[in-house]
Amino acid sequence: MFFERYAGAEFENVKLHYVLYLLGSLSVIFAVLLAVTAFRPRPIYYIPGAAQAGLAYPDRIPESSVLSFASAWLMDWMNYTPETIDGVYSRAFRFMGPQLLSKVRARSQEERGKILSDRLSSIFTLTDDARVASEGRSFRVEIDGKRGVYMGKEEIAMKDVRYVVVVRRVPAAGENIYGLVVEDVWSKEADEDAL
Repeated sequence: MFFERYAGAEFENVKLHYVLYLLGSLSVIFAVLLAVTAFRPRPIYYIPGAAQAGLAYPDRIPESSVLSFASAWLMDWMNYTPETIDGVYSRAFRFMGPQLLSKVRARSQEERGKILSDRLSSIFTLTDDARVASEGRSFRVEIDGKRGVYMGKEEIAMKDVRYVVVVRRVPAAGENIYGLVVEDVWSKEADEDAL
């Protein structure tokens, strides 16, 4: 009786072993697929302009975003009054690369004092569309505009200028959600710093 009941046990065990190996293999394959899916960055939607929407992929920054970032940063940096200079500095410092930041911080207090004592103001407006050229992980953005400098209400200078803003890609984190920093900026025609 005992032998009849378990007579096919060896054959059943072989079948169960095959099923066990098959289920174990499928579990490992599904676990790997789940891990790959979970750790792969997902594309996100963004709106580069009012004209159209697009699909953004991880670790890719479209030129339209670089142009917007560089233009907004330069507009903020070049438009100040004695009352707003502290806010301009704090906003601009967040998006400067380490080399530019150390260069600017070294003379920012002196310039701040001059702006406050002489009541200097600056205004910058864009006169043409910005142009961008990719250089590896950096971008070179040329921005044409008109810059005016005022002492109180009196105009000191008004001239056409072309600024070159070098923007570098960095990991997006903390306060810098754009993944971009300004590495350098200068006025191309005058061949002088824009700072």
